[in-house]
Amino acid sequence: MYDLADLYASDDIEPRNDVVALMWLEVVTEFSKTYPKGNEGAQYILRDPKQVRQRLESRMTTHDQRQRKP
Repeated sequence: MYDLADLYASDDIEPRNDVVALMWLEVVTEFSKTYPKGNEGAQYILRDPKQVRQRLESRMTTHDQRQRKP
C-alpha cells in the first residue's frame, strides 16, 4: 500500500488522484502503528523516507482536502 501511494505521488498512475493515494497511505500508516516497534517494515512506513505524504499533500487543492474529511 505504501508503494501504491508512492506510485501515485510519483505520477506513475493515471489519472492522478491524490485523495485516493493519501487514503492508501493513511490505511497502511494506521496498520503499521499496530506492529511492534521492532518491525522494520512498519517503522519504514512510519518514517515515510520517500516523503510520500508531503508530496501528496503539497499538491492537493482545497477541494481535495475537503474530500479527505469524513
